[in-house]
Amino acid sequence: TPGCNTIAQLASFLGIPTARTLKMVFYSVEGRVTCVAIRGDRSVDEAKLARVLGTSRYYPSLEEELTRIGAVGGYASPIGLDRSRVRIVADPSVRAARNLVGGANRPDYHVRNLNVPRDFQPGEWADLALVEAGDPCPRCASPLAIEPAFALASHSLPAPCRPAAEFLDQAGRSQPLWQSSWQLDLGRLWAAVVEQHHDEHGILWPPACAPLDVHLVGLDLKKEAVAARAEELYARLQAQGYAVLYDDRDASAGVKFNDADLIGLPLRLTISKRWEQDGLTEARWRNEADRLKLDDEGLARELARLREGNGGA
Repeated sequence: TPGCNTIAQLASFLGIPTARTLKMVFYSVEGRVTCVAIRGDRSVDEAKLARVLGTSRYYPSLEEELTRIGAVGGYASPIGLDRSRVRIVADPSVRAARNLVGGANRPDYHVRNLNVPRDFQPGEWADLALVEAGDPCPRCASPLAIEPAFALASHSLPAPCRPAAEFLDQAGRSQPLWQSSWQLDLGRLWAAVVEQHHDEHGILWPPACAPLDVHLVGLDLKKEAVAARAEELYARLQAQGYAVLYDDRDASAGVKFNDADLIGLPLRLTISKRWEQDGLTEARWRNEADRLKLDDEGLARELARLREGNGGA
């Protein structure tokens, strides 16, 4: 198999699917080599690998490290490796595969009809394959689908404390302290909420995670009575524990309402010159089209819905 030092080249040269080949991938941690045996059409999941190795500080094995264990890069085989110097971990994808084509640990040569356990026995088995669309779910066996997602948090694997620290165990022996950490990205968390809760006009914040509770829109504020009512309602809502965005800008109703939809707070309350006529407050839930005309009792009822999380998106 001259010049076939990749899975794609090998499969093309022999006219076989990549699933009929055996891929050997080598990683090192502080000079200790681990060999991953996996079916040729699959890739190694780095997160799974880090769990198996117990660290994320691994690197692709160097040529001199491969030479030390008896492997030839591009033509590596699990057969003939110095097992005292290498850890061989196999993915389950090779367990059921039959008559695979794998390396011969000799440049430009491969071996046909490799089978487990007849031809080689891994030191251990571990799920290391990167998940692909159509793979069976490990719980229900239904085919998996790959969808875009947000990485909201990250977890560092346990590692010795830096600077080093120790403690005495129950037997009085000195043991190293280990540490790990979680990081939650609040910016990504909010972005994920917006991705799931929006329409063509803007955001629809769920009450549970909205940055503010109420968007109070004041119209016709040049009228003293209207302005006084808006200020009184603003102060009352704050006194009751609601976080309020008060829009008292000198702008048109259309501009203010469009901005309110764009910002997307759960409940919009509007005070305008109509309040002088009927004494009612206009309310609109961001996720509902209807505009409600409320007296003080009705307003209290809608605010209770907001507090209970029963309104909004």
